[in-house]
Amino acid sequence: LTSESELVDVGHAGTCLRFLCAYYAIQEGREVIITGSESLKVRPIKSLLDALRRMGADIEGDRLPIKIRGKKLTASEVDVDANISSQFVSALMMIGNQMPNGLLINLLGKSVSSSYYEMTQSVMSGFGVRVETVEIEDDPATGEMLGKIIVPYMPYYLLDYRVERDWSSAVYVGLLGSITGLKSLEVPGLQEYSHQPDANSLTFISMNYFGMDYSADALTFRYHKGFSPLHFYTDMESTPDQIMSLCCYCISKSLGFTISGAKTLRHKESDRLQAIKTELAKLNIHLKITEDDIEWDGEYEYDPAIICTLETYNDHRLAMSFALLALRWPNIIIADAEVVKKSFPNYWETLKIMGVHFEEVV
Repeated sequence: LTSESELVDVGHAGTCLRFLCAYYAIQEGREVIITGSESLKVRPIKSLLDALRRMGADIEGDRLPIKIRGKKLTASEVDVDANISSQFVSALMMIGNQMPNGLLINLLGKSVSSSYYEMTQSVMSGFGVRVETVEIEDDPATGEMLGKIIVPYMPYYLLDYRVERDWSSAVYVGLLGSITGLKSLEVPGLQEYSHQPDANSLTFISMNYFGMDYSADALTFRYHKGFSPLHFYTDMESTPDQIMSLCCYCISKSLGFTISGAKTLRHKESDRLQAIKTELAKLNIHLKITEDDIEWDGEYEYDPAIICTLETYNDHRLAMSFALLALRWPNIIIADAEVVKKSFPNYWETLKIMGVHFEEVV
């Protein structure tokens, strides 16, 4: 943000891209060209850019690279498609308080991952901005979701803010501890009452395989065999980033599953639905995928001697999820393993500490 360079390269960072589009749109007198990796260039941002243009933003292009000429925006109301990415809405929320009369954001379509709006609201309140309303309800006439977010005009304040550790990364470690047979595992820096949506992702499975105990500043996983259900059902619309990790965990336990709320996975770092279906077929795991569901019946021909390479499609979450299968299929190779550096740079070192043995393939 402090760089004076005209070219802003965000690499693979989709969240960074969406938020910077809104940020630079209101930087008066600043002109930038935003670009990124080849995979990021095909990810959707047009709905966000259109919303910013309706607010008066000067933006050229609908896909990367795009040129933004920052200016003073004065809009008081904007409509945005909420059925593609919650990051479109969060980006508008974070600049809404800079509008002279605040900003009313009308959410169009069925909102996806609305829990992330609430996390954005919580972070903004930590810097003195009180988002007045986050309302999401069913339209009785159409069945569509109606949402309105009211962001008041008020400045951000420079306050002390404690950044909680990343729940998204902790999920992989917690699941791996269950697979490796640990008795317990302590992860510092996590809070029980967290605004991070992924803090709720393990509640779907923990009652059967492990407990979670909280102290003042740590989470301890306590593992047990528990009761294994015949088939696992859950809706993960509010925590889509953990769908693949939970799929791989259930497969490692030979537990069939039906997981709904998956449709946004087609618009992530990769088409995650197609990617996980294609790669797991190499292990004789055949997933049934519909528009919003992933299903596995638990049936497969297990061959621990399978040697294959699982492609990761420049997607850090695919690489971390596939690692959960390494104990059951010890001969798998995870391609482009370094992609984890996007969110968990020391992931492979952490696995070594937990007793998972692997070697680098050149």
